[in-house]
Amino acid sequence: GDAFDAAKVVSAIGGAIMLGATWALARRLIGAAPALLAIAVLALSPFVVQYGLYVGTDMAFAALWTAALALLLAPQALTWRAAALAGLLAGAAFLIRHPGIVLLPWGLIALAMISPAVSQRSGHMSHLPWRLWTAFAAAWLVAILPQLVVNLRDAGAPLWSQQAKNIWLAVYGNTDYSGRWADASNDVALRDL
Repeated sequence: GDAFDAAKVVSAIGGAIMLGATWALARRLIGAAPALLAIAVLALSPFVVQYGLYVGTDMAFAALWTAALALLLAPQALTWRAAALAGLLAGAAFLIRHPGIVLLPWGLIALAMISPAVSQRSGHMSHLPWRLWTAFAAAWLVAILPQLVVNLRDAGAPLWSQQAKNIWLAVYGNTDYSGRWADASNDVALRDL
């Protein structure tokens, strides 16, 4: 089949997953009726509709991000398996878009804040959610390991990316990525923007 049509299907599925994860998260945090309103507003948002039809990674990233947050912040039971699945989803989000790296510290902080042992305000290091943290971080690392290997092999740095070049093209290159890609240096640093 057509690769572009397949990518549109992936985006549409990503949109559906994002809406489902939003429902789970909102229902747990604010209740069923407000959650229904939240997904209705989200589903009718021109941005969600537009990106749900685009050929790109935006909606897949949003779906994985939202699903990881839903597993972390609105689980039926906060188990090491839920933490590990959230870690896998967060790692997959990072693979799609580098801002997904934010989910690693956020996930660890969220697990600390909502862990039953911490919520009892015990204050003892032995009551911190070490098992949950380990499951989340290990699963995140497993998910991103292939990219780390490629980055180390090809660029010599585990977290190498050209995000600063993308930002340069958005700011100075009129978002003409195909026409002006060569105009931006491959080693643009964020501080230089």
